[in-house]
Parts: sequence; C-alpha cells; structure tokens
Amino acid sequence: MKTEQTDIKLYLQRQSACGMLKITRILDGIFTPPFITFLLIGVLFSVIQLTIMPVVVETLLFIPLCFVVVGCVGVLLFAHLYYSCSFPRLKPLLSVNEIEALCSSTFCAYQKMGHLSSKQKSGIDYIDTLICEGIPMNYHHRARVKALVEADVRDHELNTLSQEFETVIAQSKTLA
Repeated sequence: MKTEQTDIKLYLQRQSACGMLKITRILDGIFTPPFITFLLIGVLFSVIQLTIMPVVVETLLFIPLCFVVVGCVGVLLFAHLYYSCSFPRLKPLLSVNEIEALCSSTFCAYQKMGHLSSKQKSGIDYIDTLICEGIPMNYHHRARVKALVEADVRDHELNTLSQEFETVIAQSKTLA
C-alpha cells in the first residue's frame, strides 16, 4: 500500500467523526431483526385481516389497516433501499472496525495468493485510492473491494491451473 500509516490513521479518525456514520448507527439500531420481523408480521396480519374480516367491521378498520400495511411496507422498502445503497447521497458508512477488518481480510487474501509487490492488487489499490482521496467508505465500497479481491483470487487460481496444465503438457511431450 502506498499510503502512509499516519494518513490511514487520520482517515479513520475522520471516518469515525463523520455525521453520516452517526445516522448509519442510528438506523442500524432501528432496523434490528426483531423490528423487521415485527413489521413483516404486522403486514401479514393486516393483509389477512383485510381479506377475511366481516362486512360490518370492514368499513371501520379498512383505512387504519391500510395505513398500517402501507407504513410497514414503506419502512421495509426504505430499509432495503438504504442498505443496498440505492440512494445517491444516503448510504450506510462503515465503522472504523469494519474498515480495519476489510483491510486486514484484503491483505490476508493477497498474502495467501503470494502476490509480490510488483503484481497488481486491485483490491488494495482501490482501498488506497479511497483513503488518498478521503472518500468515506460505505457498504457499496466494501462490496466493490470484495468483488475485486474475488476476481483477483479467481485470476490467480486460473493462472495456477494453466501453469500446471502447461507443465503436464510439457512432461507428456518429453515422455512421448
């Protein structure tokens, strides 16, 4: 990595003080699995209630149940769009621990491949570019880094298999 350790520490301090990270942590606290399960059960109950309720009660409960269904579906849709990074300015940011874990897993993946410093490491280069430009890392960047590392791992495995195949062909030619 071309970036110095002091630059990385300053980047992590800036990331931890970012206002969007506070919003991300608040929304992480709100969109817990029990709350999402509660919303799904509320939608299911409301839809069942709307389909099987008697005609007398139908006029009294139709509008409130519709509001419940629309509200729950709206909250679930917002959560899905938020965590899939669909909003242009509102994206969940990674915490400092998540960034450190991403960097260490990326470094470990390249060390397992045995990459030398002269070979291209697109995942590390991408992280380095984000840190040098001071772009806050969000979930989209994490997915991009993982995709780059997986592509490099597949390329490394393909190169290894092709080299083994070439040596087998060369050995079979010498035997023949």
